[in-house]
Amino acid sequence: MNPAFYCCARADSCSEAALRRLNVAGFAILVVGAAAIVAQSFAAFADEVPTFDLRKTCKDDVLAYQGTASGQASNTGCIRSEQEARTTLASQWTQFSPASKRECVELQGDAAGPQSYVELLTCLQMASPDKKFK
Repeated sequence: MNPAFYCCARADSCSEAALRRLNVAGFAILVVGAAAIVAQSFAAFADEVPTFDLRKTCKDDVLAYQGTASGQASNTGCIRSEQEARTTLASQWTQFSPASKRECVELQGDAAGPQSYVELLTCLQMASPDKKFK
């Protein structure tokens, strides 16, 4: 049996069957378009140094080192180190491959946990051992 005839025989009219096919095709195009936009946003995300909450990162670090032998971790020193690392990242960002940036940013996790520019910079430099950074 011809598939076109079958669709027309089951639907009230051939135009309704054609309309259903168009709706399915339109939905598929919408899904593919949305996926492309999401993929582009991830690519754009890797083109900029991410923004981390240094107060949260340093608070967690200071608390972690408080009871240790060194015990001299300071919030001010932590913030200074993180800001220096961010400055270095900004100046070297274009030297890192998009794949390395994506991977290292993902390793930093989400905003629920501590995120560190020092760790991000270290990850990116380790992912590019053959490059000399300024």
